[in-house]
Amino acid sequence: MFALYAEAKLAEAYLWVSASFLFVLFYLTVQTGSFVLAFLGMVMILLNFIPAIFIYRFIFQFTYFGVLNMLGVFIILGIGVDDIFVFLDTWNAINFEHPHEPFHEKMKHTLQHAGKAMATTSASTAFSFLANATSSFPAVYTFGIFCASLIICNFCSVTIVWPRVVAAWEYYIGESATWYTCYCFPCKSRSEWGYPEQEEGAEPTPGKVELFFRDYYYPYFIDGAYMNAALKKNMEDGRDVPGAMKSLASKLIIFFFSIYILVTIIYAAQLRPDPDVPNLFPDSDNYVNFGPTQADYFARQDNPFRINVQIPFGIKNLDQNDCDGRTCDPTDPEDLGTIEWDETIYTTYQDEYVQKWFLDFCADMESGTGSISASKRRVYQADSIITRPVRCFFQSFKAWCDENNCPRTRVGPALETDDYIVDADWYVVMVSAFLDDDQSPSEPDYQAGNTNQDVWADYIFAEDVFGTRVLRFIIIEAALTEEITYPFEDGIVLYENWEDWLESWTARSTQFVYNFQTNLDYAFVSDTGAFAYFYLQEAIIAEAFTGIALSLFLAFCVMSIATGNWLISLMATTTIATMVIGVIAFTVWNGWKLGVIEAVIYVMVVGMSVDYTVHLSDAYLESKKKTRRDRTRDMLFKMGVSVVSGAISTLGSSCFLLATYIIFFRKFGTFILFVISQSLVYSLVFFTALLNLMGPEFPEFGVGIAPKQWVYMSDDLLAYIKRVLSPDGKLIVDQVARSLEVFEDQRKVIVSVTTSKGRQLVMVPLDLIRIRTQDGDLDFFNDILRTCWRAWSRRSEEVTKWYRSKDTVVLADIHDILTDTNTVPGFEAERGPLLRAPSHTREDAKDTEV
Repeated sequence: MFALYAEAKLAEAYLWVSASFLFVLFYLTVQTGSFVLAFLGMVMILLNFIPAIFIYRFIFQFTYFGVLNMLGVFIILGIGVDDIFVFLDTWNAINFEHPHEPFHEKMKHTLQHAGKAMATTSASTAFSFLANATSSFPAVYTFGIFCASLIICNFCSVTIVWPRVVAAWEYYIGESATWYTCYCFPCKSRSEWGYPEQEEGAEPTPGKVELFFRDYYYPYFIDGAYMNAALKKNMEDGRDVPGAMKSLASKLIIFFFSIYILVTIIYAAQLRPDPDVPNLFPDSDNYVNFGPTQADYFARQDNPFRINVQIPFGIKNLDQNDCDGRTCDPTDPEDLGTIEWDETIYTTYQDEYVQKWFLDFCADMESGTGSISASKRRVYQADSIITRPVRCFFQSFKAWCDENNCPRTRVGPALETDDYIVDADWYVVMVSAFLDDDQSPSEPDYQAGNTNQDVWADYIFAEDVFGTRVLRFIIIEAALTEEITYPFEDGIVLYENWEDWLESWTARSTQFVYNFQTNLDYAFVSDTGAFAYFYLQEAIIAEAFTGIALSLFLAFCVMSIATGNWLISLMATTTIATMVIGVIAFTVWNGWKLGVIEAVIYVMVVGMSVDYTVHLSDAYLESKKKTRRDRTRDMLFKMGVSVVSGAISTLGSSCFLLATYIIFFRKFGTFILFVISQSLVYSLVFFTALLNLMGPEFPEFGVGIAPKQWVYMSDDLLAYIKRVLSPDGKLIVDQVARSLEVFEDQRKVIVSVTTSKGRQLVMVPLDLIRIRTQDGDLDFFNDILRTCWRAWSRRSEEVTKWYRSKDTVVLADIHDILTDTNTVPGFEAERGPLLRAPSHTREDAKDTEV
């Protein structure tokens, strides 16, 4: 009945999942302005489940797919839509920066910039989920592996499929489409099919959100340069702000966030493990209230929360590598393994000395006073509520034999007739008679109409082997005073006390007083699940914080390699770590404790929080500006809208989880709402303020250049040189050039550029050259990656020259040149085209002047 009830409630929850899809589809439609584009994006995200399930089932060989795995829907919704926004916003930014470039060049630049950002976020998020794979719990590590597979599949689709979707949309539909048109027929006629080209002289305009981040949010809130007229004029004129007033708002932000972080650390330190078993339904549910009501008002019945220690005898081992001839799957609840029986139990238990050992064992279990006494083992003492705290088959069998005069003739050293139950030769016969007889009225738990077979059916197990009933195992049980809500630290100590006590008794089996032929090795302490839950709580706490540390470390490594800058990676990882502390404090504020859901979310929060911070980091490093303040402003202009759009889609889809009846989904939705809201605030406020104060920046222009030095030309400048030297676009220009002579008095340098038509000499203003390395750059990783890529993409003889450029300076980007030419002495007369196309032939072409 409970299973049917749970299935019905799960079905209701999945309806809310559908509502989340509809919301994301609606929001994506509004943002893109096209229902077609939004619908295809949602289909692409959903289709990621097919390869992800294939990887999960056939590569990792997992068959378990639980409720936790279903929550991957919300994770991939947020990540997938976020990647779509990043791609489209980068596409719009490229159209803004290069309005007159061909369509394929714009798409190439978009994939280069957006692909790097999405690769970084996908890798860091996937690794944070893979940190769950280190868990010892199947439900947790299968969830981590499945989500990591989803994220990898999503990255492949958004970099392979989505560019083609955008290209087809631009070709057949175009920006003239609206959300309510073009969903069943192309908007363009056949004669209009083609990629849009920007008209000469027409410049695209940025959106209102981009302008808000650049012109209002940054100067007023992040930097504070517009807080009064004097500061505003300095910033508009390009002058720096001296003294303590420089970036005053960022300093105040860091100060107040530091106070908040300190408060969250104090509260996070108060987190305690949850002693209660997780409930699927809320506290008002009848199924949830049944157990406590039964314990409160029907005390004579079995208390479902009481710990009952069970000690089985006769089970040699549980082989979990053998499930019907195959290796067991730990994620399959049906794969329990194969039991190896103790084949000696059938003959051993008949011995009179063994009978005496069991009678003494049961008596000491109930009222022993040794070093590990019954009170230390928390054994319940018989009263009117629990009349038989220790359920020992041998004690009940002996009482029956006393009443029915079972044969007892053997005596020996330390053995009297009253010390055992029945002669070994009569043991099997008497046991069968005992089980067939009615329960004796003298028994403490007597119930009329019960046979002894009914009473002890759950404690004696025998199976039919070739027509003969063979005893397999016997269970002796003791009720304890504690319940499953017992603190797990004390519960583990309690379990260890029982283990030590059992070990001491099994060791006695070979002593002279019992004179066993073999000792009772095959016995162990068990219960109905409480001890396992105590160890589960201990492991969850350890794995949660280990997983967090591992996720943060992997995130730092991924960002360091992807960005090539340890300083910004450290700042991003520190920001993410403070977010995790905030989530832990949020748990305490809500009165919750550390349970299975919380442990999974703590590790997952690294992956959910890293996206926005990494997107901003990548936009900061990709900025063409020189100073950290200009780069921060440019970062917000280009990536702020993507961060907000991704957050809104994830927040909106998670809100529907709050309406579900299942408490697990509701708590998960609450956590996601807080995690995303906190990530949005931290990334756009705290992390942005950090970058504005301490972000990496390049040295000044015109410093460090020397003759015979390798020079690395930026992509934008290289494209400009190609376009001017060869209007037909067939000229190949090497990105690594070499300085020949430096004229300090004229502030100019001659650079030798290698092209497919021979060497070209280019004269460049000295003030437009800068050192390549910025603060925090990891030159080693950058050089290795660039060298490997060069070896893959170009001739091997060029690798040496490419690697030598690691000590190079950089020809400033075309944006910098256009911005800074006003400051170059003597450059006014040379305004206009920065490169003059050569009018002479290739044979007599020698110099081309900048």
